[in-house]
Amino acid sequence: MWLVKKDELFDTHKQLEFVNKQLENDVPLSLPFHVVFIKNLVLFVGLFLLIGLVAKIRPFLINPTLWFGIAMFGFGLCTTGFVYNMLNKAPIFRFDQDKFGKMFVSEYFMRGMRQQYAGEGYIVSAIACAFGGCLLVMAKAETLFKTTTHKRIAIALLIIFGFGLLQAYLMCYRIKNPWYNVSFFPPRHYTRGPIQRDQGNVI
Repeated sequence: MWLVKKDELFDTHKQLEFVNKQLENDVPLSLPFHVVFIKNLVLFVGLFLLIGLVAKIRPFLINPTLWFGIAMFGFGLCTTGFVYNMLNKAPIFRFDQDKFGKMFVSEYFMRGMRQQYAGEGYIVSAIACAFGGCLLVMAKAETLFKTTTHKRIAIALLIIFGFGLLQAYLMCYRIKNPWYNVSFFPPRHYTRGPIQRDQGNVI
């Protein structure tokens, strides 16, 4: 006589699996006709409704703006370290208390490349997406703005804004990697001024 736990006999599948293991057989479970019919009916009805839904929302699915939004959302989500934050239950930021017992953020970026706060990933991801948006608007300036003056003003502002975003991104990167000292500007020992004052290559 086999000794079977009560909680292992709660289902026909479990019972058959237990018997197959004891007898070293592979007997499949035969379901009644009405069970098979209901399962197939639910499957086909679900597929029919899904096809109808896709046909209904087809004008939205072929809209490039929708896919651009999905791409930006996916890129932003993937660059935040969302999976790392969920697996390691990373806190948003480091919070401390002042002498009055009031909570405040004492650290936004965790030092080191192999660990992070959840909030710092969102900050860097937002900066990267905003910088990409600046480049995209500059590339589309010919169609987005009508007059030449508006185009020039918009491109100039976008260059300034994009430069600020780039510097903010580099600042965040240097917090994680203090050894990184590459600058956007030329080194101090380079000759500055007009072309005539270059490195001596003027003919």
